[in-house]
Amino acid sequence: MTRVDLQPSYLLHSYAYRDTSLIVELLTREHGRMGLVARGVRGPKSRWRPLLRPFGPLLCSWMIRGELGQLTGVESGAVLPALQGDRLYSAYYMNELLLRLLRRQDSCPGVFDQYALAIGRLAAASEPDTTLRMFEKHLLQELGFGLVLEHEAGSDAPVRSDRWYRYDVEAGPRPSTGRGESDIPGSCLLALAEEAFSTGEQREYAKRLLRRVLAHHLGGEPLRSRRVMSELLTKRSSAERKESE
Repeated sequence: MTRVDLQPSYLLHSYAYRDTSLIVELLTREHGRMGLVARGVRGPKSRWRPLLRPFGPLLCSWMIRGELGQLTGVESGAVLPALQGDRLYSAYYMNELLLRLLRRQDSCPGVFDQYALAIGRLAAASEPDTTLRMFEKHLLQELGFGLVLEHEAGSDAPVRSDRWYRYDVEAGPRPSTGRGESDIPGSCLLALAEEAFSTGEQREYAKRLLRRVLAHHLGGEPLRSRRVMSELLTKRSSAERKESE
């Protein structure tokens, strides 16, 4: 039996277990993703239930033997402003990515730090799209799937801002003569490498590229949160058109 006390954590997901308990999925700094039974927290007198909410920093304690442990303590960390609208959906999207890509009990302090940084930016009302692109890029890097952005696949030839490239998920950018669906301007690859988007076009190409790469590592299975975000944007666009008519 291993005991861990006051580990920096975030709640990624929870679901009902038996009559009054929850299974909670945590992202922890030193122990990675943890699955824990939180006994009795659905009861009316639980002190932990109000704390076990996504996106707020926590200090969690547990005991574990095997894959599923038992939560033994929860304390609240810093209080962040409530996430709303696009920022809330963006945070749920990050949580789903982590649940799909992280194995339980696989230490990943870099992923934890990038998640905490992204949540802090969303809470501070930073632009959601740019925050997500940076999180996706660094998540892939921390998991060993880092993007090749500054030189061509299989060579030391630098990516040129005035050329087009077709991005090979397994190898990197290859020079392209056309503008196919998977092609991307060299200027956009370099902007993503430097994490400095100067135009909406650069952000859009970065989004397409990261979506393709993530889909590859997710096995092609779509993300539920992405579908919800797409439906929300469609409804918002329709409402805006009606208001302008």
